[in-house]
Amino acid sequence: MSPQLNISPTTFARLQQCAEPLVDDIESVINKLIDQYKGQGSPPPASTPKMLPGNPPDLTFTKLLSAEINGQPLKKVDWNALLIAMVEVAATKAKTGQEVADLVIVNRVVGSKTNNGYRFIPTAGISVQGQDANACWKAVAHIANKLNVQVKTSFRWSDNEKAAKPNETGYLSVNDE
Repeated sequence: MSPQLNISPTTFARLQQCAEPLVDDIESVINKLIDQYKGQGSPPPASTPKMLPGNPPDLTFTKLLSAEINGQPLKKVDWNALLIAMVEVAATKAKTGQEVADLVIVNRVVGSKTNNGYRFIPTAGISVQGQDANACWKAVAHIANKLNVQVKTSFRWSDNEKAAKPNETGYLSVNDE
């Protein structure tokens, strides 16, 4: 029986950087990296540079692959889960639901609202409406900048001609020194 390995979402996203889409599986990527380490293979593709949070590319048709807030990986990895996690971080630093709401630049209400796509965040005392990837990232980056919170993400555009960079992996971070 082959040994099983558990890797973090961040490490998995890094492995994906070295993969040739629709050709490589995890084992072939690891073998390529070992060959490169031993000087026997060609180098993996250059990694995509980090993109600036203030001017990110169009995130339509992207899937979040990994996300960390202050070094802690998200358990649920999608754009709206990242936004909710940032609102929860804001709640730990603010004194009232209104102070949290003032940091959130997407549709939100103080108190509980669960219709029209709103989700109540009990720890924050506010409800936030679900957003697309672009609005989520804009709101996450805003909160992170205001509160000096570190956020790191990796994502992949789908194989869609309308995607900004079909089948490419991207990275966004805030306060990543």
